[in-house]
Amino acid sequence: MNAKTSPAPRAWKDVYDETKLTEDEQRALDEAAGERRGREAELTGTAPVPKREAEDAVEDPETIPEWAHVPDPRSGFRFPKGKRVIFVRIRADLTDAPDKGDRDVVIWTLSDGEENHATKRAAGDSSRTYKEMTKQMIRSIDGHKVDWSGSASPGNIARFWEEIGPVARTLLVNVYHRTHAPKQEVILDFFINCFAARSAVAG
Repeated sequence: MNAKTSPAPRAWKDVYDETKLTEDEQRALDEAAGERRGREAELTGTAPVPKREAEDAVEDPETIPEWAHVPDPRSGFRFPKGKRVIFVRIRADLTDAPDKGDRDVVIWTLSDGEENHATKRAAGDSSRTYKEMTKQMIRSIDGHKVDWSGSASPGNIARFWEEIGPVARTLLVNVYHRTHAPKQEVILDFFINCFAARSAVAG
């Protein structure tokens, strides 16, 4: 009986060449990944941060909705690097000032310092906390950079908050919750796969 013989070892380069994707296969994978990211952005109500130079005011129609108004960069308005930007339109008939037409805002998530500012404005009133957090995440109003000074500028946040009425305010608070809280699947993954409790051992 002949003894079994092991197959001759194969060179690493031969194995790599056999498993390497062709250009068409790689292109198909890239397109599928792009479509998946697009569906995720649509489901979460977010859009990729527009890529633009600070002095370039040209809007990219693929990233900014046609109904959205973006402040002139010369006003000091800048999109944050590495964050998703959210564009929200509020229908005129939902507001307390329908004569002003549809309103729109640009939003992105809060930093730790911004959360602290909002908490201080709430002054310990838990019923105001989420409203103040929501106002803090608004970055522009109808194409004007948000103004916290209390002046009569178009970007006056207090006046806007009053004009949009309770229904629109509630919708924006919901946007805050949706963008600042983990989804159920993230919570489950965290506690199932990323959390381990152990008893302390006296030393």
